[in-house]
Amino acid sequence: MPWTDSAVLCVALGLRLLHVLSIRHAYFFTHLQTERLRYHLWALSILSWTQRTSLPFDQAPGYPYLVAGIYATFGPRVTAVAVVQAVLDAITCVAIARVGRRCFGAPAGLVAGLLAVAYGSFIYCTGELESATP
Repeated sequence: MPWTDSAVLCVALGLRLLHVLSIRHAYFFTHLQTERLRYHLWALSILSWTQRTSLPFDQAPGYPYLVAGIYATFGPRVTAVAVVQAVLDAITCVAIARVGRRCFGAPAGLVAGLLAVAYGSFIYCTGELESATP
């Protein structure tokens, strides 16, 4: 892994973890509502085997199963989901940098990675319990 990928990964992960730390006591983070509550309850129902099995699902079930896996590993804590999402998002920033480097050269890859690192919507969505991010 080139040093630029390591730098992108470290900065991206640092920013996202700072964001999670800064919102972990916020009302909207500790009191789940709407989509956040729905995914939380769905993941808990998967863990308790009370999940309805009639198909088709009204939404794609992949994200609730991911959340259920995180809950099974770390307990039913939204903060654990946010930390795992921070790691995945930081890896996404590295992937963006690598695609940019492969298609347009090393400088473009670094710029693409740093733009992904600093993109506000990516950082914000790290702390959200939702399946789709921008």
